[in-house]
Amino acid sequence: MKSTALLLGAILMSSCASIFNHGNPTLITTNPNGAKVVITDKNQTVVHQGVSPTSANLKASAGFFKAASYNVSITKKGYPTQNMELRSDISGWYFGNILLGGLIGMVIIDPATGAMWKMPADYNVNLQTLATIKSYDGNTLAVIDSSSLTAEQKTILIPVSKSL
Repeated sequence: MKSTALLLGAILMSSCASIFNHGNPTLITTNPNGAKVVITDKNQTVVHQGVSPTSANLKASAGFFKAASYNVSITKKGYPTQNMELRSDISGWYFGNILLGGLIGMVIIDPATGAMWKMPADYNVNLQTLATIKSYDGNTLAVIDSSSLTAEQKTILIPVSKSL
């Protein structure tokens, strides 16, 4: 009798997203790699910094029924700084409450624990060059800072001279 009551209590106090949503880190990559990544919260507090590729453990919830959002600033020498917003999204497991967690899980437990939200698993940013020119035949000329090149890339550079 006691074990049945405990089991029933555990079922009533659980909810789908709280059980199945485990808050995995977000992998942040850039193309090219090696960019400095700084993530700040809504209060401009730095919550993560690293060099791409980097993994960030970010809270998906900003409070009861509120998705978290972060500012991601990406800098790399030779490329303009890029600032973007990274937002959590509603977890698919949250809707499992319709079958398993019931109204308590959907309205109280998952919103209170933040389990109704999830951060994206991957976040990829293509760094833009300082200037890009495309020719009519599909070739592309990208202007970048040579200090952002590897030693191997520098060996194949072709000097351009100005002559009139």
